[in-house]
Amino acid sequence: MSVLTVPAAVIGRLREGTHLQLAEGAETIQRVASAWDKDDPPAGERALMQRAWALIDVLGWAGDVPESIDVDVREHGVALRAAIDNIVTSLTDVIADLPEGDAIRVERAEELQALREFEGAALRAIERERAEARIILVPADVAEQLRSALYHDLARAGNDLDTACSTKEPGDVASPVGKLRRLFALLDDIGWSKTPPSPEALTIDGRHLRVVVDTLEDDQEGWEWITEQPQLEDLPGRERAKAIAEMIERFLATLPTSPATLMIPPTLLVRVREGAYGLVGTASEDIEQSARACVEPEPKSRPKLEAAWGLLDAIGWNDEQDTGAITELTIIQHGATLLAAIEDILPLMAGWLDELDPADERRAERADESRLLRQLHAQVRRAVGKRDASRG
Repeated sequence: MSVLTVPAAVIGRLREGTHLQLAEGAETIQRVASAWDKDDPPAGERALMQRAWALIDVLGWAGDVPESIDVDVREHGVALRAAIDNIVTSLTDVIADLPEGDAIRVERAEELQALREFEGAALRAIERERAEARIILVPADVAEQLRSALYHDLARAGNDLDTACSTKEPGDVASPVGKLRRLFALLDDIGWSKTPPSPEALTIDGRHLRVVVDTLEDDQEGWEWITEQPQLEDLPGRERAKAIAEMIERFLATLPTSPATLMIPPTLLVRVREGAYGLVGTASEDIEQSARACVEPEPKSRPKLEAAWGLLDAIGWNDEQDTGAITELTIIQHGATLLAAIEDILPLMAGWLDELDPADERRAERADESRLLRQLHAQVRRAVGKRDASRG
C-alpha cells in the first residue's frame, strides 16, 4: 500500500472539492431517476460518487482540520485527483475575480500554491501505484496447477471447435473460438511453460480473472471426481487428487456459493423498475442536499442508493433492455431492495387504480397487475424473512 500524507494546509480545500463531486453526481442521478424517459444509467456519476464518498470518509466530512491525514493512494487516487482538479479550478476563478493587492486574493493565492505543490506529490504517487493496482497474485503451487489446467482446457476447446466446424454454423463456432482466444491471451501473459527458478507467486492482469476462476473450478471438479473412483485410481492417487482439489478450493474460498433466487415475471419488470427508480431518487436527493451543506448525510442513504442501483443493473434500466424472459435475482444480494422497490410502487398503483373510471378498459389490466405485484411482494417478503431468520 502506498500512503500519501495530506498536510493540514490543503485538507479543508480537498474536502470542498470532494463535496462538489458528491453533489454533482447525486444531482445527475436524481435527474435521471425522476425523468419521464429514462436514459441509460449514469454509470460515470455513480463511480464518481463511490470514490468521492470513500475519500471524504478519510478526509472527514467537516470539523477541525488535523495536522495531517494519510491517504491510501491505490484506493483513493482517482478521487483525490478529481478533488484537486475541482478545487484548483474553483480557486483559480476566485483569484481572477479579485482585485490585485486584495488581502483575500493573497490568501487564496497561497492556498492555490499549496494545492499545486501537493498535486505534484499526489500525481507521482498515483503513477507509482497505477500498474500494481491491476494485478492478482496466484501462489506458486496453484499457479503450477493453473497452467496445467489451462492446457487441458485448450485441448477441450480445440475439440469443441473441430466439432462446431463440422456443423458449418457460425453460432456454433463462436463459443469455442472465444474460449480459445481467452486461454491463449492468459497463457501469453503468464508464459507457456514454467521456467526455473519458479516464482513464489504468479502475477496476472485482472482482466484474466474470469478465465482463472472458470479454469480452476473445472479443474477442482475433475480432481474431486477422481477421489471417488477407487476402480480407476489407487489410494495414493486419490489422496493426491484430494489434496489438489482442497488446494484449489482454498484459493477460491472467497467466491460466493450458488444462492437462493427470486423470479420476476416479465409483466412486472416495469413496475419493479419504477419502484427502484423511486428508491434511487430519494437516496440521491438526500445525498445532494447534505453534500451541498457540507454535512454527512443520513447513514442509510448511501447503502440505499448502492442497493437500488444494483437492482436496476440486474433488471435493466429501461424497457429496451427487457428480453421477455423471467428475471432471476439472488435473495442475499437483491431481496431486501426488491422488497423495498415493490413497497414503494404498490401504493402508487393503488392510487392509479382508484383514479380510473369503473368503465375504463384499462382498469381490469391495472387490477391484474396490482394483484400479481402483491403476490410477488408476499413471496419476496417470505424469502427475505427466511434469510434474516437464518442469519439470526
